[in-house]
Amino acid sequence: MRQCLLVVVAVVAVGCAHPFSRIQPGMNSTEVRGTTGNVAPSNVVPWSASAQSWYYGGDRCILIIDDKVVAKYSPDDAPTGTTPAVCAPPGVTPASPPPPASAPAPTP
Repeated sequence: MRQCLLVVVAVVAVGCAHPFSRIQPGMNSTEVRGTTGNVAPSNVVPWSASAQSWYYGGDRCILIIDDKVVAKYSPDDAPTGTTPAVCAPPGVTPASPPPPASAPAPTP
């Protein structure tokens, strides 16, 4: 009986994890969608024809290059107090997270 209870607790704990935690480097975009239960990112930032960042809220993001996850960021990965999430390709250091794709460009 005790073993059954432990198995049930373990299954429930895994099932309650944020789907983002199951995204792994090397996954392609189809695998990411399947892993997250087809939850769409809240924002997609295209950096180039082959690189884009997918944001899930303001505190989680993945960097996809050539349709493969090459990096991910979440509060679990960051030092305390480091928010919001920023995922950018190598050589690009944005000063802040990119605006939502639907936001108008800032005026000079």
